Amino acid sequence: APDRPPGGGEELFPRLQGAMEALMRRTEEMLTGKLPLCRTKSGLQAMQEAVDLEFVGWPTKLKGRVRAARVAYKEYLEMTAHTAFGWPPTGNLAPLCSSGRWFAAELGEDNPVVEDFVAAVKRLRGRKEQVALEELAPHFEALSKIRAKLYTDPPPPRLLLEGYTEEHEAKLEEALVALERVREEIGTESPEVLQVARGIMQPEGFAGKMAEECEEAASILRRPLPPAIPGLRTEEGEERLAAAVRLYQLLAQLKVDDPSRAASYQTEFQSVLGTVRPSVTLLCPAADAEDEEGWHKPPGFDTVERPLGQPTPPPTPPRLPTPPRPETPEPEPDVKVKMRLHGVTMQEAQHNSEIVLLEKLALIVAKECGVPRGWITHISLAPPKSKEELEAEEEEAALQRAMEAQEADDVAT
Repeated sequence: APDRPPGGGEELFPRLQGAMEALMRRTEEMLTGKLPLCRTKSGLQAMQEAVDLEFVGWPTKLKGRVRAARVAYKEYLEMTAHTAFGWPPTGNLAPLCSSGRWFAAELGEDNPVVEDFVAAVKRLRGRKEQVALEELAPHFEALSKIRAKLYTDPPPPRLLLEGYTEEHEAKLEEALVALERVREEIGTESPEVLQVARGIMQPEGFAGKMAEECEEAASILRRPLPPAIPGLRTEEGEERLAAAVRLYQLLAQLKVDDPSRAASYQTEFQSVLGTVRPSVTLLCPAADAEDEEGWHKPPGFDTVERPLGQPTPPPTPPRLPTPPRPETPEPEPDVKVKMRLHGVTMQEAQHNSEIVLLEKLALIVAKECGVPRGWITHISLAPPKSKEELEAEEEEAALQRAMEAQEADDVAT
C-alpha cells in the first residue's frame, strides 16, 4: 500500500514502519540466538532458508553470520576427520565407518578429506575382515564336525549323544566368545562375517540376535525429531545415521530366517531405508546387492540389460599331431616247444619259402597234438646248436641244480 493518498496528504500508516522494524529486530534476535545451536548441515540449511524468507528486502547481518557458521562447521568437520582417529585413521572398524559416513553426508563424498578418509577405512576394513574370518574359521569347522555327529538320523546312542552334546556346548561357548570379540571390532560392516556368525549360532539363534539388534537400531530411529531450527546436534545426527545404516545391514540378514519380522521393519522405516543405501555402500558392499527388494528404487524402475555383441573368438591353435599309439605286446604262450627238423637245411628254407614251410609245420603240430590251428603261434626257424654249445648248456644247468640243492641243505640245517 502507498504511504500517502494520491495527490498528497497525511501519512496513511504512520505506525506501520515502526511495527515492521520491531518485528524484524525480534526475528533477528530470535534467529541469532538459535544460530549457535545449529550443529548440522541440515540445521544450517534450514537457518539459511529462514533468513532468506524472513528478511526479503531488509538488510540484516544475520546472512553473513550464517555463511560464516557454515564455513566454520565445514572446517570443524575436516579438522575432526584429521584428528579424531589419527592420520591415517586407525581403530575399531565400526566407529570408523560410522564417522566416515557422517563426514561424507555433511561434507560431501567429493570432499578431498572425505575421499582420503574413506579410502583409508576401506583398506583397513579389508585387512580386519580377513583377520576376523581367519579367526572364526576354526571354530566354524569344529562346530560343523561335531554337529554332523550329533544331528544324525537315526540319532546316536544315548551315551554318545551325551558326549557329543557336552563337546558341542564347550566348542560353542568358545566360538561365541571369539564371535563377540569380532563383532565388537567389526560390527555389521562385513556380510561375510555375519554369514559365518549365522553358521556358528545356527539360523534360529542368529535370527533372534539379528532381531534384537534391529530393535535397538529402530528405537533410535523412533525418537522424535527436533524442530528444523536448530535441528539435531552433531552427535545425535551421527547416531541416527549409524542406526539407519545398521538397520539396513541387519535386515538383509534377518529376511533370510524371519522374513515377516523383516518386512514389518521395512514398512515402518521405508522412508529412512530408501535413502540410506548410498551411505551403506560407501564403505562396504551391501548384503542384498543382487536382490535389493526395491528399497531405493523409484516407482516404475526397471532394469534393462543392453544386448552385447558376440565377442571375437580367439584364434584356433594349430592342431598337434596325434602321437602314435603304443603297440600292445602279444602275450607269451603258455607252452613252449623246440623241435628238430630232419631233412631240411636253413639254406633250403630261406631260398624256397620259409612262410609256407612254417604254415605246414603249424598244421602238422596242430593235427598231431589235437588242438586248433590258432593255438600254434610264434613259430620260427633257427639253425641247430653245435655239440659244444649243447655241452656248455648242460654243464650250466647241472651247476645251477647243484647250487639250488646246496641252498636247500643250508636252509634245512
